[in-house]
Amino acid sequence: MQKTMFNILIGLLVLFLTACTTQTDIVRQYIDPNISSKPHTLLAGEQIQITVFGQADLSAAYRIDDKGQINMPLLGSILALNKTPAQFADYIAFLLAQNFIRNPSVSVEVITYTPIFVIGAVKNAGQYAYIPGITAEAAIASAGGFLTGAMTSMVKITRRNTGRIFEANVVLETPLAAGDIIRVYGNMVTTQY
Repeated sequence: MQKTMFNILIGLLVLFLTACTTQTDIVRQYIDPNISSKPHTLLAGEQIQITVFGQADLSAAYRIDDKGQINMPLLGSILALNKTPAQFADYIAFLLAQNFIRNPSVSVEVITYTPIFVIGAVKNAGQYAYIPGITAEAAIASAGGFLTGAMTSMVKITRRNTGRIFEANVVLETPLAAGDIIRVYGNMVTTQY
């Protein structure tokens, strides 16, 4: 009887200790194809420079509106959202070639990217400029680094891609995309949201 009670107490103690593990113990790393590095696609709020060679009145900076469109002379509203700059340049050239310009040559360059956001157990959570090639580690450094008690080996990235939201736990060397949200886990005392 005493041995049975002892085994039950040990079982309850193991169950209790298992339930008390921190969130950092259950976070796993995996490679999500939606989080892996891909060419940048245009997002609402970004400013782009469109150059139509030989057509100074069509060449200008445009801001992509909340609907993912720009308003361009001759063409009106054009959907830019989720196209790479090269795809969008080809699309504009196609539209111009339909009725306006013979063999147009068009380039599109991003001037201002959608910012990234660093939240959680960092010194200065907030919005930061996206720079192509930036990693999660560099973004965290921009945010002042980790707070004491932060999980320093892995972070969660939330990314919008073609209207869908993807989340993945990733290592710090993971390249970011414009608009990413980087969440650093930590204990309840140090985490800022």
